[in-house]
Order: sequence, then structure tokens, then C-alpha cells
Amino acid sequence: MRKLLFCPLAFFLATVAHAQTPLAASGGQADSMLINGKIITVDPADSLAEAVAIRDGKILAVGAKDAVLRYAGPSTHVVDLHGRTATPGLIDAHLHFADVDAIYSLDLSHARSIAEVQKAIRDRVAKSKPGEWIQGHGWDEGKLAERR
Repeated sequence: MRKLLFCPLAFFLATVAHAQTPLAASGGQADSMLINGKIITVDPADSLAEAVAIRDGKILAVGAKDAVLRYAGPSTHVVDLHGRTATPGLIDAHLHFADVDAIYSLDLSHARSIAEVQKAIRDRVAKSKPGEWIQGHGWDEGKLAERR
């Protein structure tokens, strides 16, 4: 019974010990680094850090600049924030499609009839590539002559 418990326990402890090995000691280097900034850590204390090291898209180290610079290697891309703020891991997926690119946006606010809307669309289609999106905006059905 002891042997049955010892082997899985030994394997578990060896795995945990390996996972706790500092990455710097194992030759781990950051792909990129942000230094000299205000890094918002979003930890329970809402603390700020000076620098962050990133490897394979994950935070490798965060803290004081000197401590984080230990993870720099010859190919590490270092960005000096010059006191600016960074929030690592923040992804803003909110987007107003019409604001993405004015090329695809068709302003119809000056149209006063359905025929004018249709003409504006035809004109834009003629200038667009096949399959290219066109998004009309700004029309007001109440201001069209047909009121629809």
C-alpha cells in the first residue's frame, strides 16, 4: 500500500518542484519587455509595476525594472514606455464597424429620397472591388421624401 502511494506522490512532488524552477535559471528569456512605465497589475492590491517581461504571449515577470531586466536576452524586444501606462492582457473587443475604415463606410445622411440612396449605393459599388463590404449609415427614413 505504501508503494502505491509513494510513486504517485513522488511524481507529483517532482512535477511541482520542476514547475517552481525560476525561468531565468533555466535560460528563459523574454520575447519582449515593457520598461519605465506604469504597469497595471490588476492584483488584489491594485499595485503598479515598472516593467513586464513577456514570453510566448504570456507574462513571464512583472515588477521593478532591474528585476525584470534579468529576463532580457540578445533578441528581446524592449519598449521604453517613458512613464506611460500599460495594461497587459487587456483586450478590447468592442468595435463600431463603421469606424473601422472609412473606405467601407457610405454616408447617406444627405439622401432625401430612396432613389438618392440607391444611386449612392450604385456609385459606391461601381468603385468597389468584387466582394468588398459597403456599409451605409446616417440616413433617416423620416427625412426621405417617401417617409419609408
